[in-house]
Amino acid sequence: RNASWITNTADVSDPKANCTWPQLEIPATGTYTCDDDQACSYTDYNDYSQPKTCQVVTRAWEGCVASQSDLLDANVSVTAGNMVPGVHPEIGYWGGGCPAEMIRLTNSPATIKTAIGALTANGATYIAPGLLWAWRLVSPELGAPLHDGGPIATTKKRIILMTDGSNTHSANYAGQDHTWSDVAAADAKTLQVCDNIKAAGIEIYAIAFEVTDASAQNMLSQCASGPPYYYNATTIADLGAAFKKIGNELVAMRLAR
Repeated sequence: RNASWITNTADVSDPKANCTWPQLEIPATGTYTCDDDQACSYTDYNDYSQPKTCQVVTRAWEGCVASQSDLLDANVSVTAGNMVPGVHPEIGYWGGGCPAEMIRLTNSPATIKTAIGALTANGATYIAPGLLWAWRLVSPELGAPLHDGGPIATTKKRIILMTDGSNTHSANYAGQDHTWSDVAAADAKTLQVCDNIKAAGIEIYAIAFEVTDASAQNMLSQCASGPPYYYNATTIADLGAAFKKIGNELVAMRLAR
């Protein structure tokens, strides 16, 4: 939270937490015309909301980040004037807490499998930031948030993108969150990130798992580093076969080098 490339990570006070609205029944009287044209009275009980009572709660930053400004949201590095914004999902319109923590590059298969097994889906998809942080994970460039990757000149770098849905969310740069649903903008941003990754010398495998939307399939195929790098998996068996084929290619490449 104190890194030079991130901002907005301080704990904040949320004045609208744990609010309650006490209800009070107040009788209201009036008249209406009866069937015999005589005035009849009635009593109606209406609920009137009283002033709500709220508690101020301190929200600790949990590690969630949003997107940088639109023009720099497709590149691996950050600048002093355009840092990665930290966000507090409990405040505003995110509708929940932070997702699963990202796992840094590791040689431990158990660590990766445990992290994958703990993932849960929430029905929303925005591919671009996932790709961008994958790029940062393998990137050695000075100025990038993460420096785990080896030198680009001597290390072969590949990213495997797997999604089980098309983009449904997009970036709201004014609010620094991903709560908008402009699919065209999300697809365009995803392809921009893909193009920049490939231009940096990194190959991309793209796997569409049970993705039925034709435009999303086309976007993912364009994202991949050519037709052999794109897989349209319609079943669990197809998904397993795709990962097995990719794994065999990576092993063969490593032995050859």
